[in-house]
Amino acid sequence: MIAKDLIKSITDKLSMTTQVNAVFGEPQTVGKKTIIPIATVNMGFGAGGGEGKQAKDSGEPTQEGAGGGGGGSGSAKPLAILEVTEESTKLIPVIDVTRIVVASLTFAAVTTYLITKFLSKR
Repeated sequence: MIAKDLIKSITDKLSMTTQVNAVFGEPQTVGKKTIIPIATVNMGFGAGGGEGKQAKDSGEPTQEGAGGGGGGSGSAKPLAILEVTEESTKLIPVIDVTRIVVASLTFAAVTTYLITKFLSKR
């Protein structure tokens, strides 16, 4: 029963945070432009618990037990900015420079490895 209550408590709190407001930020007006930040939001959680009783044998008292635990994690990353003016609406992506650099370095390393391997067989 403890695990069931714990999971319900976590899912109730999680459902309050997983709304559209978690992805679309508050609109900000700058001059004649309205800017709306957009993000990706990831959440995860886990929970567990247990109960137990040990039957009376040889006259010893009954031992009872209970346990529970849970945890969660979340992250948000900027994805884009929606720019709204009287003339147009533009979606401006947020470029993740770290991701581009890591992908480039990985590509360079794999390419170097494959070229070295190919040339060493000759």
